[in-house]
Amino acid sequence: MLVVSCFVSYSQMGLTMYTSGSVGLNTNTIKKLSIDAKFFLNSSLESMPMEMNVIYNFQPKTYHRFSCGVGANFSPFRGYDQMNYFVLPLSVELYPLQNLKQFSLVTEVAPLLTTNDDLALRYMFGLRYTFDKKSGQEK
Repeated sequence: MLVVSCFVSYSQMGLTMYTSGSVGLNTNTIKKLSIDAKFFLNSSLESMPMEMNVIYNFQPKTYHRFSCGVGANFSPFRGYDQMNYFVLPLSVELYPLQNLKQFSLVTEVAPLLTTNDDLALRYMFGLRYTFDKKSGQEK
């Protein structure tokens, strides 16, 4: 609990709601590297996929920011074959309201490599709220 409290106290956090029924939590996007966790809530808890990504954030522009990363999708509560696939997320975060940059639109395309060596492509779209007044800007 103390670790989580310290983590939240010293870093910018974001919450993303995706149209696919997924929820994302991300760490400080004004830094070059951040962590992104996704929870795919449109399935039972027993088989619910979760995803952890390390994200590289490019220099933000006035109305957008690009990022790319690498990660893994897994189902930790499933009793067998917990690894689902490896993922390479590529995303664009758009800041349509310049006075409220803590609200942004996020779109992501991600090639997926399954544990069966199959390839797939995933698209997600969502709305992000960042709990910091300097969202999308360098401090």
